Amino acid sequence: MKVSEIEKIIKYYYEVGCRQSEVIHPTRGLTCLKSRSVAFLLLSIAEVSDVRRLIGKVPIFLSIQARRQSLQKQDDLVMNQKTENRKQGADKTT
Repeated sequence: MKVSEIEKIIKYYYEVGCRQSEVIHPTRGLTCLKSRSVAFLLLSIAEVSDVRRLIGKVPIFLSIQARRQSLQKQDDLVMNQKTENRKQGADKTT
């Protein structure tokens, strides 16, 4: 299969299959696709030698990457706040 064919497949499953449920999961990525669709998609991608070029072009992969980065920043902020709160709590007790 050619990269352009794979892109069409991914876009199809993204546009049709992902409307019904959540597209992005913070750790698992594409959770909305049915297992048969995922299997077909993975088999198709496995045949492409230049997967990096493919991933860099398809909007869903870019949106997942951006969402993961956003979630990581949120997690970091929460963890920093919790650490700061613990430090302040420790300072008050001493």
